[in-house]
Amino acid sequence: MLLLNRVIYKNDTVYTDYSRELSDINAGTLPLSIVAAEDALYIGSDLPFNHRYFSPSVVNAVAGTVSVSIWNGTSFIPAVDVINLTSTGGVPFAQDGLIMWSTDKSYGWAKEGTTENIAELASFKIYNSYWVKLTFSSNAAFTINYLGHKFAKDADLSSYYGDLNRAAVREAFFEAVTANWNVVHISAAEELIRDLRASQIVISPNQILDPDTFRDAACHKLAEIVYSSFGPSHADRLDYAVKKYKEAMNKVVFNVDKNMDGKLEFSEKIREFRLRRG
Repeated sequence: MLLLNRVIYKNDTVYTDYSRELSDINAGTLPLSIVAAEDALYIGSDLPFNHRYFSPSVVNAVAGTVSVSIWNGTSFIPAVDVINLTSTGGVPFAQDGLIMWSTDKSYGWAKEGTTENIAELASFKIYNSYWVKLTFSSNAAFTINYLGHKFAKDADLSSYYGDLNRAAVREAFFEAVTANWNVVHISAAEELIRDLRASQIVISPNQILDPDTFRDAACHKLAEIVYSSFGPSHADRLDYAVKKYKEAMNKVVFNVDKNMDGKLEFSEKIREFRLRRG
Protein backbone atom coordinates (compact mmCIF):
# COMPACT_ATOMS: atom_id res chain seq x y z
CA MET A 1 0.00 0.00 0.00
CA LEU A 2 2.98 2.27 -0.59
CA LEU A 3 1.21 4.66 -2.95
CA LEU A 4 -1.58 5.14 -0.39
CA ASN A 5 0.80 6.25 2.38
CA ARG A 6 3.48 8.76 1.41
CA VAL A 7 5.80 10.15 4.11
CA ILE A 8 8.19 13.06 3.58
CA TYR A 9 10.53 14.22 6.34
CA LYS A 10 11.70 17.84 6.33
CA ASN A 11 15.02 18.15 8.16
CA ASP A 12 15.77 21.88 8.04
CA THR A 13 16.04 22.44 4.26
CA VAL A 14 16.48 18.78 3.30
CA TYR A 15 13.38 16.81 2.26
CA THR A 16 13.56 12.99 2.18
CA ASP A 17 10.95 10.45 1.07
CA TYR A 18 10.55 7.71 3.70
CA SER A 19 7.38 6.21 2.24
CA ARG A 20 8.87 2.79 1.56
CA GLU A 21 10.57 2.44 4.94
CA LEU A 22 7.59 3.50 7.03
CA SER A 23 4.86 1.66 5.11
CA ASP A 24 6.44 -1.70 6.02
CA ILE A 25 7.37 -2.34 9.65
CA ASN A 26 10.19 -4.62 8.53
CA ALA A 27 11.61 -2.27 5.89
CA GLY A 28 13.49 0.36 7.89
CA THR A 29 13.29 3.21 10.37
CA LEU A 30 13.23 7.00 10.44
CA PRO A 31 15.44 8.52 13.17
CA LEU A 32 14.11 11.99 13.96
CA SER A 33 16.00 14.76 15.67
CA ILE A 34 13.36 17.48 15.57
CA VAL A 35 14.19 21.17 15.72
CA ALA A 36 10.81 22.75 16.37
CA ALA A 37 11.26 25.83 14.19
CA GLU A 38 12.67 23.95 11.21
CA ASP A 39 11.41 20.37 10.84
CA ALA A 40 8.15 18.69 9.84
CA LEU A 41 6.52 15.46 8.64
CA TYR A 42 4.26 15.40 5.58
CA ILE A 43 1.86 12.52 5.01
CA GLY A 44 0.12 12.01 1.69
CA SER A 45 -2.61 9.62 0.56
CA ASP A 46 -4.96 8.79 -2.30
CA LEU A 47 -8.04 9.97 -0.33
CA PRO A 48 -8.78 12.33 2.58
CA PHE A 49 -7.90 10.68 5.90
CA ASN A 50 -8.34 11.46 9.58
CA HIS A 51 -5.72 9.39 11.39
CA ARG A 52 -2.47 7.50 11.29
CA TYR A 53 -0.96 4.95 13.66
CA PHE A 54 2.67 5.61 14.66
CA SER A 55 5.04 2.96 15.99
CA PRO A 56 8.22 4.41 17.53
CA SER A 57 11.11 1.99 18.08
CA VAL A 58 12.89 4.65 20.15
CA VAL A 59 10.53 6.90 22.12
CA ASN A 60 10.68 10.63 22.74
CA ALA A 61 11.38 12.08 26.18
CA VAL A 62 10.76 15.80 25.60
CA ALA A 63 7.43 17.43 26.48
CA GLY A 64 5.56 19.29 23.78
CA THR A 65 2.68 19.13 21.34
CA VAL A 66 2.18 18.03 17.75
CA SER A 67 0.11 20.20 15.41
CA VAL A 68 -1.65 18.88 12.30
CA SER A 69 -2.42 21.00 9.24
CA ILE A 70 -4.38 19.99 6.12
CA TRP A 71 -3.62 21.11 2.56
CA ASN A 72 -6.66 22.93 1.16
CA GLY A 73 -5.28 23.68 -2.30
CA THR A 74 -3.66 26.97 -1.31
CA SER A 75 -2.03 26.46 2.06
CA PHE A 76 -1.83 24.17 5.07
CA ILE A 77 -4.79 24.99 7.35
CA PRO A 78 -4.74 23.88 11.03
CA ALA A 79 -6.82 20.78 11.71
CA VAL A 80 -9.23 20.72 14.65
CA ASP A 81 -10.02 18.19 17.34
CA VAL A 82 -6.51 16.74 17.22
CA ILE A 83 -6.15 13.72 19.52
CA ASN A 84 -2.63 12.42 20.04
CA LEU A 85 -2.58 8.94 21.59
CA THR A 86 1.21 8.72 21.22
CA SER A 87 1.43 11.31 24.00
CA THR A 88 1.71 10.45 27.68
CA GLY A 89 2.51 12.88 30.46
CA GLY A 90 2.65 15.69 27.91
CA VAL A 91 5.34 13.93 25.87
CA PRO A 92 4.43 13.14 22.24
CA PHE A 93 5.73 9.94 20.66
CA ALA A 94 6.45 8.54 24.11
CA GLN A 95 4.48 5.43 23.10
CA ASP A 96 2.87 3.91 20.04
CA GLY A 97 -0.61 5.06 19.13
CA LEU A 98 -2.92 6.97 16.83
CA ILE A 99 -2.91 10.64 15.98
CA MET A 100 -6.40 11.69 14.86
CA TRP A 101 -7.81 14.97 13.52
CA SER A 102 -10.74 16.63 11.77
CA THR A 103 -11.04 19.36 9.15
CA ASP A 104 -12.14 22.81 10.22
CA LYS A 105 -15.79 23.26 9.17
CA SER A 106 -14.82 26.40 7.25
CA TYR A 107 -12.30 24.58 5.09
CA GLY A 108 -12.00 21.34 3.18
CA TRP A 109 -9.49 19.00 1.63
CA ALA A 110 -7.97 19.50 -1.80
CA LYS A 111 -6.43 16.81 -3.97
CA GLU A 112 -3.19 18.24 -5.28
CA GLY A 113 -2.43 17.18 -8.85
CA THR A 114 1.31 17.33 -8.19
CA THR A 115 3.50 18.25 -5.24
CA GLU A 116 5.24 20.66 -7.59
CA ASN A 117 2.33 22.99 -6.73
CA ILE A 118 3.12 22.86 -2.99
CA ALA A 119 6.12 25.11 -2.38
CA GLU A 120 7.42 23.00 0.51
CA LEU A 121 7.24 19.77 -1.52
CA ALA A 122 8.05 21.15 -4.95
CA SER A 123 11.21 19.06 -5.33
CA PHE A 124 9.04 15.90 -5.59
CA LYS A 125 6.67 14.78 -8.32
CA ILE A 126 3.98 12.93 -6.38
CA TYR A 127 0.65 13.09 -8.17
CA ASN A 128 -3.03 13.25 -7.18
CA SER A 129 -2.65 13.13 -3.39
CA TYR A 130 -4.08 14.67 -0.25
CA TRP A 131 -1.58 15.98 2.31
CA VAL A 132 -1.25 16.75 6.00
CA LYS A 133 1.68 18.37 7.77
CA LEU A 134 2.83 17.60 11.32
CA THR A 135 4.85 20.21 13.19
CA PHE A 136 6.27 20.27 16.71
CA SER A 137 6.12 22.85 19.51
CA SER A 138 9.48 21.82 20.95
CA ASN A 139 12.59 19.93 19.98
CA ALA A 140 12.29 16.15 20.11
CA ALA A 141 14.24 12.98 19.37
CA PHE A 142 12.72 9.60 18.53
CA THR A 143 12.70 6.91 15.84
CA ILE A 144 9.65 5.72 13.87
CA ASN A 145 9.64 2.24 12.36
CA TYR A 146 6.06 2.20 11.02
CA LEU A 147 3.37 4.70 10.10
CA GLY A 148 0.07 3.33 8.87
CA HIS A 149 -2.84 1.31 10.24
CA LYS A 150 -3.37 -0.77 13.37
CA PHE A 151 -6.76 -1.58 14.93
CA ALA A 152 -6.05 -3.41 18.20
CA LYS A 153 -3.49 -3.72 20.96
CA ASP A 154 -2.41 -6.43 23.39
CA ALA A 155 -4.86 -5.30 26.08
CA ASP A 156 -7.72 -5.81 23.61
CA LEU A 157 -6.37 -9.22 22.64
CA SER A 158 -6.39 -10.36 26.28
CA SER A 159 -10.15 -9.92 26.40
CA TYR A 160 -10.52 -12.81 23.96
CA TYR A 161 -7.27 -14.76 24.02
CA GLY A 162 -5.57 -14.52 27.38
CA ASP A 163 -3.50 -17.57 26.52
CA LEU A 164 -1.75 -15.67 23.74
CA ASN A 165 -0.63 -12.75 25.83
CA ARG A 166 2.41 -14.47 27.31
CA ALA A 167 6.05 -14.03 26.36
CA ALA A 168 6.55 -17.79 25.96
CA VAL A 169 3.72 -17.99 23.43
CA ARG A 170 5.03 -14.99 21.50
CA GLU A 171 8.50 -16.52 21.38
CA ALA A 172 7.08 -19.87 20.23
CA PHE A 173 5.33 -18.07 17.38
CA PHE A 174 8.42 -16.12 16.35
CA GLU A 175 11.59 -15.74 18.38
CA ALA A 176 11.84 -12.00 17.76
CA VAL A 177 8.28 -11.37 19.02
CA THR A 178 8.82 -11.32 22.77
CA ALA A 179 7.84 -7.89 24.15
CA ASN A 180 4.43 -7.58 22.47
CA TRP A 181 2.37 -8.60 19.45
CA ASN A 182 2.81 -5.24 17.71
CA VAL A 183 4.20 -6.61 14.43
CA VAL A 184 1.42 -9.20 14.21
CA HIS A 185 -1.26 -6.60 15.04
CA ILE A 186 -0.06 -4.66 12.01
CA SER A 187 -0.12 -7.81 9.86
CA ALA A 188 -3.67 -8.49 11.08
CA ALA A 189 -4.70 -4.95 10.11
CA GLU A 190 -3.25 -5.43 6.63
CA GLU A 191 -5.14 -8.73 6.22
CA LEU A 192 -8.35 -7.09 7.41
CA ILE A 193 -7.93 -4.23 4.94
CA ARG A 194 -7.35 -6.71 2.11
CA ASP A 195 -10.63 -8.43 3.03
CA LEU A 196 -12.48 -5.10 3.00
CA ARG A 197 -11.07 -4.24 -0.40
CA ALA A 198 -11.78 -7.70 -1.83
CA SER A 199 -15.39 -7.37 -0.71
CA GLN A 200 -15.61 -3.83 -2.15
CA ILE A 201 -16.40 -2.28 1.22
CA VAL A 202 -13.50 0.12 0.58
CA ILE A 203 -11.17 0.81 -2.29
CA SER A 204 -8.61 2.39 0.03
CA PRO A 205 -7.77 1.99 3.75
CA ASN A 206 -8.02 5.76 3.99
CA GLN A 207 -11.81 5.38 3.89
CA ILE A 208 -11.60 3.89 7.41
CA LEU A 209 -12.41 6.88 9.62
CA ASP A 210 -13.23 5.01 12.86
CA PRO A 211 -10.46 2.44 13.43
CA ASP A 212 -12.05 1.26 16.68
CA THR A 213 -14.84 -0.27 14.59
CA PHE A 214 -12.45 -3.04 13.60
CA ARG A 215 -10.83 -3.67 16.99
CA ASP A 216 -12.57 -6.98 17.75
CA ALA A 217 -12.15 -8.32 14.24
CA ALA A 218 -8.45 -7.44 14.34
CA CYS A 219 -8.01 -9.42 17.57
CA HIS A 220 -9.58 -12.49 15.98
CA LYS A 221 -7.49 -12.10 12.84
CA LEU A 222 -4.30 -11.96 14.93
CA ALA A 223 -5.37 -15.13 16.75
CA GLU A 224 -6.06 -16.81 13.41
CA ILE A 225 -2.57 -15.92 12.19
CA VAL A 226 -0.92 -17.21 15.37
CA TYR A 227 -2.93 -20.42 15.86
CA SER A 228 -2.51 -21.37 12.20
CA SER A 229 1.25 -21.52 12.79
CA PHE A 230 0.95 -23.91 15.77
CA GLY A 231 -0.31 -26.89 13.79
CA PRO A 232 -3.03 -29.51 14.50
CA SER A 233 -2.71 -29.25 18.28
CA HIS A 234 -4.40 -25.84 18.10
CA ALA A 235 -6.97 -26.64 15.40
CA ASP A 236 -9.93 -25.99 17.71
CA ARG A 237 -8.59 -22.57 18.71
CA LEU A 238 -7.91 -21.76 15.06
CA ASP A 239 -11.46 -22.72 14.10
CA TYR A 240 -12.81 -20.55 16.90
CA ALA A 241 -10.72 -17.53 15.79
CA VAL A 242 -11.81 -17.92 12.16
CA LYS A 243 -15.46 -18.16 13.20
CA LYS A 244 -15.28 -15.13 15.48
CA TYR A 245 -13.49 -13.08 12.82
CA LYS A 246 -16.26 -13.77 10.31
CA GLU A 247 -18.89 -12.87 12.89
CA ALA A 248 -17.13 -9.64 13.82
CA MET A 249 -16.79 -8.59 10.20
CA ASN A 250 -20.44 -9.34 9.49
CA LYS A 251 -21.87 -7.58 12.55
CA VAL A 252 -20.07 -4.25 12.42
CA VAL A 253 -21.41 -1.00 11.04
CA PHE A 254 -18.40 -0.28 8.88
CA ASN A 255 -18.16 3.48 9.44
CA VAL A 256 -16.28 4.03 6.19
CA ASP A 257 -16.05 7.16 4.09
CA LYS A 258 -18.31 6.29 1.17
CA ASN A 259 -18.35 9.77 -0.36
CA MET A 260 -14.58 10.15 0.22
CA ASP A 261 -14.62 13.60 1.82
CA GLY A 262 -12.69 12.77 4.99
CA LYS A 263 -15.74 13.12 7.26
CA LEU A 264 -18.00 10.45 8.70
CA GLU A 265 -21.56 11.43 7.85
CA PHE A 266 -24.61 9.97 9.59
CA SER A 267 -25.62 8.09 6.43
CA GLU A 268 -22.21 6.41 6.42
CA LYS A 269 -22.88 4.93 9.85
CA ILE A 270 -25.89 2.98 8.59
CA ARG A 271 -25.23 -0.65 7.81
CA GLU A 272 -25.61 -1.43 4.11
CA PHE A 273 -23.10 -4.20 3.45
CA ARG A 274 -21.92 -7.46 4.97
CA LEU A 275 -18.54 -9.01 4.41
CA ARG A 276 -19.06 -12.59 3.31
CA ARG A 277 -16.13 -14.98 3.13
CA GLY A 278 -16.43 -18.69 2.40
